[in-house]
Amino acid sequence: MSSLVSQLERTGLVERRADPQDGRVVLVAITPAGREHMKSLRRREAAIFEVLISKLGREQRASLRSALPALRRMLELADEGLPLTRRTK
Repeated sequence: MSSLVSQLERTGLVERRADPQDGRVVLVAITPAGREHMKSLRRREAAIFEVLISKLGREQRASLRSALPALRRMLELADEGLPLTRRTK
């Protein structure tokens, strides 16, 4: 992990910060350049999906539209930081 963070740091995408609560801990934060890079990646990925969706039939596109509310809710849940474990009865 340290090697990966070092590489991202060298490219200016993240920065290391000291943890104010624990001097032994190093925090990693995304930089403004890192945020821009993420936005760029998302735009490229969205463009790919647009091309793929355009190749679907009308019914398949309608199915995707129907699924959007559930997909948005899944993103909200992920943003809330819920544990990604499966609950069993």
